[in-house]
Amino acid sequence: MLINEKPDYFLVNHAQSQKQSKTLFISNYFPDHINQWSAQTRFSPCFRITDSLLNNGDFHLSKNDFYFLFIGPLPLNKINNSLLRDTCIWLTYGMYNLIIATSDQTQFVALRSFLEQKKYRYEYWTVSDSIIGQYECFTPALAAPVKLSDTILKKYEKDKVMFMAIRGYFTHIMTACERLRFLHKEAYEKMILFHQAVEENILDNIGMGGVKKRNTNFHYISSLNACLTRFNSQSVMGFSPLLEQDISVCGHSLLGVGLASLGVNNIGDYFFYKVGEQYISARFVKLLNKKYEKNVVLTSIPSDNDILKQDYLAEIPIDFLDESEKQMNPLLVFFSSRDNFRKQYNTLSIPLIALYGCNTPGWSLKTMSHEASHILVDGMLHYLLRNSGDSVWRKKLGKLCCTKSLSATNDTFENAIWQLIGIGATDLEAAKNDSEDASFDYFNIFDTYQDEMLEIMTHAFDFLYFYDSDLKSYIQGIWSTWAELPSTSRYNIPDYVMRSLCVIVLNQIEQPLIEENAINIFREIIQKLEIRNPAGAKHGLLKEALEYIDPEKNNEEHFSNIENKLSRRRFLIQCVKTFFYSHSIKTNIDHENWPISKNKQQEIKRLEIPQLPFSNPLKLTELSADSKSFSEAKSYLIYYNLAFNYVRD
Repeated sequence: MLINEKPDYFLVNHAQSQKQSKTLFISNYFPDHINQWSAQTRFSPCFRITDSLLNNGDFHLSKNDFYFLFIGPLPLNKINNSLLRDTCIWLTYGMYNLIIATSDQTQFVALRSFLEQKKYRYEYWTVSDSIIGQYECFTPALAAPVKLSDTILKKYEKDKVMFMAIRGYFTHIMTACERLRFLHKEAYEKMILFHQAVEENILDNIGMGGVKKRNTNFHYISSLNACLTRFNSQSVMGFSPLLEQDISVCGHSLLGVGLASLGVNNIGDYFFYKVGEQYISARFVKLLNKKYEKNVVLTSIPSDNDILKQDYLAEIPIDFLDESEKQMNPLLVFFSSRDNFRKQYNTLSIPLIALYGCNTPGWSLKTMSHEASHILVDGMLHYLLRNSGDSVWRKKLGKLCCTKSLSATNDTFENAIWQLIGIGATDLEAAKNDSEDASFDYFNIFDTYQDEMLEIMTHAFDFLYFYDSDLKSYIQGIWSTWAELPSTSRYNIPDYVMRSLCVIVLNQIEQPLIEENAINIFREIIQKLEIRNPAGAKHGLLKEALEYIDPEKNNEEHFSNIENKLSRRRFLIQCVKTFFYSHSIKTNIDHENWPISKNKQQEIKRLEIPQLPFSNPLKLTELSADSKSFSEAKSYLIYYNLAFNYVRD
């Protein structure tokens, strides 16, 4: 079965001739709907299915009385073909992702009987001469209710400000949980785990005490409330009865975008389970306490030294972790018209425009891997530097940075990595002050360079774990996204170029003088991308990137300056490659019980409703984002695919 390239638009209004009645208007020509608009208008785009089994003629509401069945979330292939013959079917962005229309009452009764027997959720409308008459729903519970812990509410019941913020959080989380019980069992269970993770995080901060930790909790819970507001408006507002819901996603105010939300949260599920069950952060923390027996300062040895090539994280088996250390935070994903691709704690936003353009490289959902990587890298680096505000710690780090060796009996990996980061950060500050003998305040150094360090290390982490160290694919991917984002400006270009060059060095880190060749490699990739990326060329970002690395053809001083900056940041990517990355862990993550075949990739190109299972949603999003221009239909099918065909290994 195929879907039409352009959607039909469903519009519901109050009927002018009859009180309390509503009218349904369907057209594939959007300007027709502008003339129909009123203060009560509800609207959603839906994709009509064409197939020899179905009624493929023009659809006119005025010709017959119709029964409309809104079903979901459910893949179409779960319904017997015999029940679909001669019906009209649409696919939608909402949790009610299927609409079936028939004028045959016997067929309508048979469909209802089948859906109730299978316990599939549905709502039906009777429509006569465009007026919606009777409407009823069947919404069986998919999971038993679980009582959410209210410990954090009680902890802050005497703090009026925190109490109000946490009370707001509970209204969001309970609404999400109670509706998801009837919508999607797995999503409901993950939301319960999400609440547990939130509570543990807040309680951990309370245990540490102090005004600063109270303020940290307030900022955390306020951020969660903002994220949950958007998550709920997108995921659980397509609830029955549809005609009585207040859905705030205006372009989808009738049915919502629950299906798309389900799809992107399955990518979050992949990070939660497939990546999360490798416990990368916990193994890193465990590694820090191990004895470092090399007696070598890591900044003093070349990258091809066996010490830097060892798989240290793999030496910390999961069995060595206590149950308390095996904490996994569910990743909650939502669409945002403001935040673009961005992580906040254990939530992640996707630009709303990706709802319609994720079939193109610039708005590919694969970009989520960078933000998810941030959560891991930020956590590990912040843990490593958790004592940077302590003068005793800074004094110890100063001594480590001045020493030429480490004790093989007393030193730990934490000291060795401290030393690597400290000497590297000192080098950055020395270059800034043009002095190797300056007195360094490590707190200010890390505060100054923290954002840049995190970005470079996150790019390195993302490249190694989720892009198979495919340099061309990675550089083209990140620059396609940067070229599309309206928030990107020419002032970001030096930073973006440096991040890209660091990844190029990382890819060939054992080769001598790779910094000198990195600019040429970067230039070659961007030149090819500029030719085939009209959006990037129009924005001018790619051209300005090329001008930045070639301001004048013979400007040796400029090239030397870039190479010098690149060389001074080498310690960041070396730290990731040696201590944050594990080839063994990547092998476990890469294992797929349901690999993606070429046929799966071709389904969406043909606008065919995809049915084949897969177990790596990142690979699916990358393979599907190869179009030169937006296609709402192809983008929709990517979300459909993510929602229904993702199989957790």
